[in-house]
Amino acid sequence: ESVENNGFSGTAIHPSTASTSYVLKSLTTAIDDNLATEKGKSYGILFDVETSPSSPLVTIAGMDLSLVDNTILPTHYEIWTKAGSWQDGIATQPADFLSGFRQVSQGVISGKGGAGASDDFTIMSVRDFQDVEIPSGGTRQAFYVTLSDDLLLFESYHGGEREDGGAVIVGRNEMVNMVQASNDALRVYYGAAVRTYPLELADPTTDFWDNAGFLGRIWMK
Repeated sequence: ESVENNGFSGTAIHPSTASTSYVLKSLTTAIDDNLATEKGKSYGILFDVETSPSSPLVTIAGMDLSLVDNTILPTHYEIWTKAGSWQDGIATQPADFLSGFRQVSQGVISGKGGAGASDDFTIMSVRDFQDVEIPSGGTRQAFYVTLSDDLLLFESYHGGEREDGGAVIVGRNEMVNMVQASNDALRVYYGAAVRTYPLELADPTTDFWDNAGFLGRIWMK
């Protein structure tokens, strides 16, 4: 496997076609300046991505994560996905946010012990990630990324300030349309950080931190 971790492009050997190389593109949800702003940490995060209206089918081929600064502790990770939005689980009573998700990657990773810059992302091999195909034309796909420890960094969304100096509050139904990062093929939306593991134990009232953005890099082809 050979991947350029410059935040823009790279090449990798697909595990099922070891004799064929293909070019991967990437979308980084935060650059160094963003990573210096307000961050939080949690066990996991729920968020949506969406293909651009004019883009062809997009295949998600991997992700790099941002772990708590200076940590080198090994931790178990899992990545789950489903068609549609992670908020679709709200419709069930009681809410079942894991409903419809399937696991596409798991394993053990360690932080790089850096200061949180984009080149300090914890890199996972694309060989350990099952491709996720997202149809063209503005199709939503939900992801749940989690660790077994409280070490995953996320970016807090700020809606600005009101005239009285208070913060603008964005509700859970509104944030589903707040774009965190995008390119010509894909949009990444703000979601919710999850303060417990596993997701089945989470209480949306107390364990979800709304307006949280995934910090990392998404690889696609």
